[in-house]
Amino acid sequence: MLGQNGAVHLDIFKKDGLYFYTTSFAFAPDLIYKGQMYDIYTSQETGKVEIKRYRIRNWNQMED
Repeated sequence: MLGQNGAVHLDIFKKDGLYFYTTSFAFAPDLIYKGQMYDIYTSQETGKVEIKRYRIRNWNQMED
């Protein structure tokens, strides 16, 4: 959900479907996989693709 100042608010759930917490990011992640979150950006001017990877520190807590 898009919030104020362009922030994206996400509800995070554990593997079993139980609610874990709500957080917000400056972008909507394109992919979340095995403890990593990816933001893929393509420049409309140059066509250059940039992929940023972020580690999710509490990933192990979400797998319980």
